Amino acid sequence: MKTRIISLGEIVTVNISKAIGAYIGMIASKNLSVSADIIGKQVGGVLQSKMDFLNQFKLGKVTENQFDQEMIGALAEATGVTLTVEEFNQCWNAMNPAYAQFADLLNEADAFNKQSGQKIIFISFTNPKDMRHLEAQLQKNNVLFKTENGELSEICGMKLLSSYSLQQAKNDLIVTAYYELQPAGKPGALFSNNTPADIKYIRGVNNINDKVLSADWDKITQSVEAQANELRIPSVIWKKHEKQTLNEVLNASQPAANLPAMML
Repeated sequence: MKTRIISLGEIVTVNISKAIGAYIGMIASKNLSVSADIIGKQVGGVLQSKMDFLNQFKLGKVTENQFDQEMIGALAEATGVTLTVEEFNQCWNAMNPAYAQFADLLNEADAFNKQSGQKIIFISFTNPKDMRHLEAQLQKNNVLFKTENGELSEICGMKLLSSYSLQQAKNDLIVTAYYELQPAGKPGALFSNNTPADIKYIRGVNNINDKVLSADWDKITQSVEAQANELRIPSVIWKKHEKQTLNEVLNASQPAANLPAMML
């Protein structure tokens, strides 16, 4: 079995800059006395200061209502403008891509997963807002998906393990994915005779400009790769912005440790 554990965010990639731009535009329209540049710094400061709180939201440790009220309150304190929940969500969802933006990559993953002896498991450090948006895009475009307890759990037959639904950090999700592969009643069967199964973890590169957000991404990525190493699962870096196709990465035999140091 050739199995690839891949971060869903590499397929359905959010663009937080678009959300920041939406918040700036929305708040600026309600406070004409302050420049967009100043509002931008205020909004950026709130997002940076609330990074730990956002991660708690992704882990299912705080409810969506608690998250909304905390973030709306922090933005109001910083900018003097109080958004409604609807306005806050409208700006938030500006970061989430439309189906057309990720359809080709999802189709590539689907094609790989449908081949005999091949399997993809998605893991995602995410939140219910982003998943609700994704589910709506899938439903609108007649893409098959499943839910469990009202939460997205499968896309095109590919298992999805999300942090908020399982209340697990991303490094724990890769452990859960690993045990999803274990033959029932046969723990350790994947690595019998000291021969590793063909399992790899696929992740992208850090292209985030904001220093705080970038550092948070690196911290999470490093924890996942450390856990993958313990499970003897090599990591493969996907340089998709350098025209490296998903199919090439899914079939890669070269682990991250053998790639140029500058890519790590």
